[in-house]
Amino acid sequence: MKFLRHKSFRGDPKVHYKMFKVGRTWVFTAMASFVLTGAPQLVSHADTVAADTSSDATSSTTSAASSESSSSTSSAASAAALAAATASSSTSESTSTSSSSASSSSETESSSNSDSSSSSSSTSSSSSAASSASSTSTTSATSTSSTASSSVSSTTSTSSAASDSSTSASSASSSETTSSTSSSSSSDSSSSADTSSSSTASSSSASTSSASTSSSSAASSSTTTSSASSSSASSSTATQYATIAAYSATTTSSSANTDSTAANAASSSASLADSYATLASSYASLVNDLTTQAAVSAAQSAYQEAIYAADLARHYNSLANMYLNALDADVGSPTTNTLSYANANSQAVSAASAASSYAVAASTAASTASSAATQGLVSLASSTYAAASSAANTATEAASSAAEAANSAYLAMQYDKTSTTVSSAYAVASSTAAAASTAASTAAVAAAAASSAYAAVSSAAANDDYEATSTAYVATTSAATTAVSAATAGSTAASMATSAASLANSTAISDLATAASSSATVASSATSTASSAASVAATQTGTQAAAYASSAATATSSASSAYAVASSAAVAAVSASDPGTADSYARVAQSASSLANSYAAVATSNATLAAKFSTNVSGQQTASSNATLTTSTTTESVSVGDTINITNSLNVDTGLLGVAGSATYTWYYSTDGADWVVITGATSSTYSTTIRDAGTYYYQAVAAGSLNVISKYQAAGNVITIVVTNPEGTYTEIASSYASTASSAASTATSQANAASDAISLANSSANLTGSLATYYTSQATSSYNVANSYASSAAMMASSAASTSALASSYEAEGAYSSASFEASVAASYASYATGFSSLASSAASAAMASLNAALENAVTEDNDSSAADYLGSSYANLASSSATEAGSQASLAASYAANAANAYNVAGSSFNTSATSSYSTAASSAAAAASSYAAAASDAASLAASVCCRW
Repeated sequence: MKFLRHKSFRGDPKVHYKMFKVGRTWVFTAMASFVLTGAPQLVSHADTVAADTSSDATSSTTSAASSESSSSTSSAASAAALAAATASSSTSESTSTSSSSASSSSETESSSNSDSSSSSSSTSSSSSAASSASSTSTTSATSTSSTASSSVSSTTSTSSAASDSSTSASSASSSETTSSTSSSSSSDSSSSADTSSSSTASSSSASTSSASTSSSSAASSSTTTSSASSSSASSSTATQYATIAAYSATTTSSSANTDSTAANAASSSASLADSYATLASSYASLVNDLTTQAAVSAAQSAYQEAIYAADLARHYNSLANMYLNALDADVGSPTTNTLSYANANSQAVSAASAASSYAVAASTAASTASSAATQGLVSLASSTYAAASSAANTATEAASSAAEAANSAYLAMQYDKTSTTVSSAYAVASSTAAAASTAASTAAVAAAAASSAYAAVSSAAANDDYEATSTAYVATTSAATTAVSAATAGSTAASMATSAASLANSTAISDLATAASSSATVASSATSTASSAASVAATQTGTQAAAYASSAATATSSASSAYAVASSAAVAAVSASDPGTADSYARVAQSASSLANSYAAVATSNATLAAKFSTNVSGQQTASSNATLTTSTTTESVSVGDTINITNSLNVDTGLLGVAGSATYTWYYSTDGADWVVITGATSSTYSTTIRDAGTYYYQAVAAGSLNVISKYQAAGNVITIVVTNPEGTYTEIASSYASTASSAASTATSQANAASDAISLANSSANLTGSLATYYTSQATSSYNVANSYASSAAMMASSAASTSALASSYEAEGAYSSASFEASVAASYASYATGFSSLASSAASAAMASLNAALENAVTEDNDSSAADYLGSSYANLASSSATEAGSQASLAASYAANAANAYNVAGSSFNTSATSSYSTAASSAAAAASSYAAAASDAASLAASVCCRW
């Protein structure tokens, strides 16, 4: 809208001053001429003017003189025609007809001008004012007015006068027919003239105008102010016109007068009026209300009137020049020519003055439109600012919504950390929330800028400063556009964040619901396990078993309740409203699942204990009369060497007679649940003893007493089961372990002896051992082998005995003969120790055999230089080193195992109790350690010998 800011479109008083300054000279000249002559004005109507004569230069060197010549000739012909018309008509009718014809011609010409377009450029010393006025009217404003721009030519040509004269003459002789001939003319005029002053005036535009009835009326009113000619002068006037016309036809262009000051000034005023009309239209296009529309209408009307006045000015300038030319050439009556000249010149000045007034009116209308547009911009700016403020609020709300969505997605990620879908959704929500926040900030800044710009609009409008108002309005609009764009971006980002958060939440809820469902499944399985265990426990007999079975049943019930909780939580997790709630349900389900597993373990343990302490026995005491006895213990499960304590609670039915004396107790025990043995010396209500052998023991007490001299009471208590355990295991397990150790030792001894035998045989077949020393050492090797083989046989016998003893221990333990089983286990340990000892001796003998054999081979090498003996010797040493190293490792592992067993047995039994098993373990560990050390030393020696033999050869 910068085109609205130029001061030439704001009714600048300097522009008007220049316009009036230009016209001031010819206004006073006209007044002086009129006073001096005092003659009546000619009857002449501007309505006869059709349009600017088209004058197209055929050459760039065409001068103003040639144009003037053509104009003079045309003027003369017009004058002749006018004279003839005047002479042939009566005085009164001639005037009336001429006026009517002129009016008709004016209407025709006015409509003709609406389609005309002209472009001209002229250079003269007298057109500087027009040039100045024209130059200030340049504008880039866009007009929506129905009146297109029009350029009024500032040419110095007077050809229009000739045309008008010709038209007037035609109208007199041919009535209304010929007057329409010139009224429809349209032309594009381009002419140029150079004068000594070298000043240039230019004005160019495209003009399309539509004359209204009111403009025609105004033109008619302007031109009919001239008084009509008297009838007495018609004859002389016709003669005068004929004479002037004849002269004009022969006058050369070089001697013609070409004054067009009034016409140029009027054209400049018309151009200004056009600019103001265009400017007013641009204001209306921006703020279209009744005030601006009225201002546009007024400006366009003034512009049309200015165009019409400019046409009149050119017409009268042409007539004045024609009479002045005649006066200068002394053609016709000087007095008449002077009066006619003054009258035409006065009319031209009046038309120029009218054009100037219309330009002022157009300027005023444009100023009115500017003021109205200025105030209208306040309303537009207010709406625009409101839109910016609303957009900022929208962006802020979107940013808040996006932030909430990002927080929601973050929480979902915390509850479901392993889900990549949730993590990705959070990343999207977080980034879009940041974008929404940025958009909100941008919108807020833009809204603040719009607010400041709106304040500037209001302030400038209060001072009626359109330029500042429009500038501020542009800033308001720009800020509002930015705010709206930011709000749109923020809303889009918020929508994306919300979608991402929704995905994160739904995924997290689904995952947590799945976890809750899995926990419920585990709880269900645990409940089934507990139920099965409780069912097995319920089949056991005895007070203790019943207690454990009851505990198993209770645990099963608790597991079932936990499963119900887990199942309900799993169902609730599926329909949870948010991940936090779903997580709570999942945690509840998981906790319930853990409880169910715990209860299942309790049920299983109690079922095991119920079976362990089941009193599935026979042969126990059952007799009871007048009393009940309840036996209990707190030491139902102890280790070897622990003390057990059993108590009884006697309830005697004394009736009315009372109790005569204290009860006596008899205690029984059984190790197989069938054969019961009375415990000698146990007669009190309690029983305590230290148990040396592991196993399951059954105890029962029987109480008896007298109620009185006649009646007695007796009560057999319930059977108590006590389980005594050995840290080393059952006797069957202990004996089997020793048997395995003995067997391993025997196998090692046999392997070592066989290795020595194989080595002696291989040496005899591979080397020459017939030398005296070689023969001797070979004999020693054979002897050592025989010893090793004997020890290996003894180790094998010990292993066999250990196996037999292990079988006996297992049998005794099954029968409940725990002492015998314990003894057999200790015997098995002794056999294992012997087997290990024999294995060690066999290994030593085998090593001695290998040493003698190596000595034989070395002597064979020395005595006979036998290389084959050397090769065998080196290979033998290497194999021995490898074998000994392997065996050393095996014995070391065995020693460590025995040591661990011994330590465990000692720690469990305590320092005050050292069983034979502990001792045997310690002995076996020591033997194995010694063997490992021996094998390691042998491996080292063999490796050294192998190296020395290789180096020797």
